[in-house]
Amino acid sequence: MGLTPDDGHTRVQGRGRLACPLRRQAASQIARELGVSDNALRTWVKQSEIDQGKREGLTTEEREELRKLRKENKVLRQEREILKKP
Repeated sequence: MGLTPDDGHTRVQGRGRLACPLRRQAASQIARELGVSDNALRTWVKQSEIDQGKREGLTTEEREELRKLRKENKVLRQEREILKKP
């Protein structure tokens, strides 16, 4: 059973940083238990730290808003191109 990023993200909050080698080993074990790659787990922990204000970057909410705006922008460009055609 695989996890979505949201599932894993919620489950790894509060697990701490993965900087030292011992934590990396623990992270590998946690990743195996969750059925995800080490890299996915590190990404979720990093995003959790951003969401908590512990690290610089776009929050999950900001990323979602940016994704929606880009999609809307793409649709508007396509509509504009259609209207330009004779």
